[in-house]
Amino acid sequence: MKKYLLVGTMAFSLLGSSLAFADVLPEGKVVVPVCAKLIGLSELPKITVYARETGPMLETPKVWKPAEGECVDVGYKFNSINLYAVDSERAKSLGVDYDPADDAAAYSTTTELDVDDLYEDEGTDIEYKHNEYIVPGVDNTKKELIVLFAGSQTNMSIADSFPQIPEGVEDYITVQAGGPVFTDVVEGATYYDALLYLKNAGVVSGYDDGSFKPNNTINRAEFTKIIVGATLESNGLCMEGYANEGGTYMNLFTDVLSPVGSAEPVWYLDYVCEAKTNDLVDGYPDGSFKPEQQINFAEAAKIIVNGFKLPIASVATGEPWYKPYVTVLSDKKAIPMTIHQFNQKITRGEMSEMMFRLKTNNTTLTSGAYADLQ
Repeated sequence: MKKYLLVGTMAFSLLGSSLAFADVLPEGKVVVPVCAKLIGLSELPKITVYARETGPMLETPKVWKPAEGECVDVGYKFNSINLYAVDSERAKSLGVDYDPADDAAAYSTTTELDVDDLYEDEGTDIEYKHNEYIVPGVDNTKKELIVLFAGSQTNMSIADSFPQIPEGVEDYITVQAGGPVFTDVVEGATYYDALLYLKNAGVVSGYDDGSFKPNNTINRAEFTKIIVGATLESNGLCMEGYANEGGTYMNLFTDVLSPVGSAEPVWYLDYVCEAKTNDLVDGYPDGSFKPEQQINFAEAAKIIVNGFKLPIASVATGEPWYKPYVTVLSDKKAIPMTIHQFNQKITRGEMSEMMFRLKTNNTTLTSGAYADLQ
């Protein structure tokens, strides 16, 4: 448990300036200890996680390797704990004086562990609180250890209700370089690097069977979901901007309809809403969007360029509408060499490759050019 000081008049005169580091326990309150419970460490054979405690009462940081399910706590209220990840093979050679904060090869996390004890009224039934965190892996691109808050548990909680897996965590769990990204995307596959990056960034996810099917074509609804995930953020509230009086909603397109009554909306409604609101898509002249139609390269180029907000030149008289968009992708070295025609239906793998090159600003890979396409 963290150390607390009950400070009275005499203690005040004796402690003087050290009160800057003391915590006064309010009258009628008791301390409920809080710790951070770490889940998932046993599923990470390739990395070793270190905990590092620092604070005003520690002359040197306290560093240790937390165990699966361990509830880490601080020895003093004003201390804090940070987590780091190191390659497991390398960790075997690290000595007892190892400090991950001084190691450029160690991955840190942006998630702050909540280990602040609580003040509760005397007589409370709450004896402890565990803030639970899932540690699914590392993001090799950002060089970060991923730590996800999963919920809180006290002795008053229903035991089997925790941890609560945060929505979308399965799509965010990262893959270490060298391991399979999906069952059909293993190291050495054509789109391995792209899908490793995009899955670790939470942009793409696979099918229920664990596959990605990179050679399958992709329809406009699926494509829109991915471009929104890569360049925008969907909070599920976009349709509120299309609300009519009386609680009804305007339709986005003639074939993307708002739900009526208690009917469930189509799964892509909010993604199309975000894309339309942010001028990523504008549909066809007849007012339709054709969500189930397979998307071709020219259409994809326009949506991608709009999504990444890349500047384009004006269309010259007599030139096709898509030339400025394709030219920009060509300049960015973002056109996979498997794309040969403007009206070619693109695959899920080709889409991923274009996203990857733009998000990482990778201009070193071989790319198609506008003049090479038909």
